[in-house]
Amino acid sequence: MQNDIGATAAGPAMYVVGIDGSASSRGALSWALQRARSSGAALTLVAIVDAEWAAVGEELFTQLHSTVSARVESELHWARLTEPTVAITARVQVGAPMPQLADAAAGTQLLVVGTHKSGYIRGKALGARSVQLALRTTTPVAVIPRLGERSRSGVVVAGAGGGAGSAIAFAARESARRGEPLIVVCSSPLADRDRVLEHARRQALAVAPEVEVGTRWTEQDPAELLIALSSSTVTTVIGKRSGSEARLGRIAIEVLMNLAGPVIIVPGA
Repeated sequence: MQNDIGATAAGPAMYVVGIDGSASSRGALSWALQRARSSGAALTLVAIVDAEWAAVGEELFTQLHSTVSARVESELHWARLTEPTVAITARVQVGAPMPQLADAAAGTQLLVVGTHKSGYIRGKALGARSVQLALRTTTPVAVIPRLGERSRSGVVVAGAGGGAGSAIAFAARESARRGEPLIVVCSSPLADRDRVLEHARRQALAVAPEVEVGTRWTEQDPAELLIALSSSTVTTVIGKRSGSEARLGRIAIEVLMNLAGPVIIVPGA
């Protein structure tokens, strides 16, 4: 499991940010810069030139590569001016965008990408790429919509399902780092409610005993509750299975397709 901490045994933590020059990409970069400043992490900005454009012709592909490279230089310059204390590098890669981003993030602590959508209305059309990326990578993935000026508080985590233990631990560290309370959301048969909620609470406190941990049990679809909470919380954290079973559960997919705030998908240990 990747720990979201300010340093690793090999040095500072590293976040990879996928950029494409769009407003949502800039929003994700801003989010990553703020997080890197507070955690001591370094950033690598990665832009992908889709290799399929090479089939159109060498001259056009070369022009496209030059355009993307210039865009990356511009974003790198802006990022360094915005957060001069953060170590930032950038590069351009050629290939299929989702696999390239997943490969670029291998061995790092966080992959950050933006999304144009937020909420139910546009989610079905524009959330699929986030799902594809979260399926491919073994690195925690932060998907950041355009956030606006809404005030946000608290960290929420899905407390059951594949990878829940890793998600709870990640969310507890996130709450401690941000000084925010943690809400653990669980859905289970009524007879198991108290046991499941208490187990999830103890998991969080074992990682960050200083954090205020609340629990919330729901009879409704937990995805609907997580989506609703994502509109007002700082971060929503959801786990996914690891190893040969590395796949997203239905809840994670539904939230990514309809998110209304930052969502981090965390692979299981």
